[in-house]
Amino acid sequence: MKKNQLLLLAIFCFFTTTLSAQKKAPASSKIPTIKFCNASSDTARTNKMTLANLQEWSNSPKVMVKCSDGKSYTLHQFGIQVIVKSPMEVKDFGLGLDGFPIMAKRSIGKLLPGDTVYLKDVVGFDDKGSEIKLPGIAIAVTE
Repeated sequence: MKKNQLLLLAIFCFFTTTLSAQKKAPASSKIPTIKFCNASSDTARTNKMTLANLQEWSNSPKVMVKCSDGKSYTLHQFGIQVIVKSPMEVKDFGLGLDGFPIMAKRSIGKLLPGDTVYLKDVVGFDDKGSEIKLPGIAIAVTE
């Protein structure tokens, strides 16, 4: 009986030390936390743009965003949704790769004040060409 208990205790200690040795060290806090991104530096703390500015931004060959960390990023891959306010409708345009798809651009051209363009699952490139995950970007249309 005592041999069984000692054997069980030895096995328990072995697995406990093995599992604790396999734990990974916590990730370093050197990775910047980006909380907010928007289309241009003059609207960097708001989420509103005029329709003309939104169309110009979405038609540019390299779609750039300015983020809360003070850096600019080129968008590489992102999901596109257009939210029409009246009547309430959400249009999903799939994945944008290095720019907006033509159907999304056409839909953006028909937006009215109060409608919103939402970019989700955003991946961008920093100035060194490294990929970085960015937060979702919502832009409401004004006049």
